[in-house]
Amino acid sequence: MKLQSLLILTSVTVLPLSLGACGDDKDTHGDHGDGDSGGEGGVGNEGDGDESIRSVALTFRPQVGDELFACGETYKDQGSSNIEVTPQDFRFYVSDLRLIDEEGEEVPVELDNRSPWQSKTVALLDFEDASSACKNGNSAMNATVTGKVPDRNYVGVVFSPAVPLDLNHEDPATLPDPLQAGGMTWGWLFGYKFLRAELAATAAPEQDEVPGVGVFHLGSTGCDNVSPDGEGGAGGVGSAVPNLGAPPTIECAQQNRAVIRLEEGFSVNDDVIVADIGAMMKTTDLSDSSQCHSGGLFCEGFFESVGLDFATGDQLNKQTAFRVEGK
Repeated sequence: MKLQSLLILTSVTVLPLSLGACGDDKDTHGDHGDGDSGGEGGVGNEGDGDESIRSVALTFRPQVGDELFACGETYKDQGSSNIEVTPQDFRFYVSDLRLIDEEGEEVPVELDNRSPWQSKTVALLDFEDASSACKNGNSAMNATVTGKVPDRNYVGVVFSPAVPLDLNHEDPATLPDPLQAGGMTWGWLFGYKFLRAELAATAAPEQDEVPGVGVFHLGSTGCDNVSPDGEGGAGGVGSAVPNLGAPPTIECAQQNRAVIRLEEGFSVNDDVIVADIGAMMKTTDLSDSSQCHSGGLFCEGFFESVGLDFATGDQLNKQTAFRVEGK
């Protein structure tokens, strides 16, 4: 299998830190060239008291089971039907990133402002390169989240694959990167797809003419913006008409904000965070069209993989989509 060079970045702290940035989806981003440099790096007494601050770079490694994820590659024995598949897309947002120190304290990571991949509140991980079936993206990819923390020994990491609540229903055209990434919003609610994962069968089953596809788009639900008169309101009924050009007028009933906690054996310097799209699709029949747009018949297994109860949106006590491995 060919290896994408970006995907073998280490998670070693770099001082000073300087990372190039590239553009994202071709339908919204222009050519950013080499982009802006990363965070300010260095160690100093920037925080409270005399505690020094250091830069960190957390690397996420996309995989399909035990194999590296790459557009154009094929992977056997995937999903509940054990068929061969190829990637179509794999991207997700990261917010509320924290490191766990030896005392058990969860320490927020101050994200670098690293356009187009990060703002101070949210980062975008992008593992597709627009090749082969990954035709909805472009060649730019990003596998790291960078920021600053107090200079301590950390033994765990916590994050949410989601967009912050206060930004989720804003107009993407008015927001900074990475919230302008194409293909990552629900057009009818001005809400975001927190996570976009897609695998397609490489061949159609004998009884069908079209190959099956597994689609997992995770976002908030239960926040319609319609009223009986069609002017927009708090969840109208009957002849209600949605206002497609406005955010919802009521808070989403299910926020679907998973909290991923990885503590066992984690080292900032020596480990990567594996994002396993194969685990997300493990219970899904990929020989058929199994699409979960945060609702529908096929969502339960997808939701459980990221640690969410599909029926309620509540946090479960386990997840299988993310794990820690050595670099």
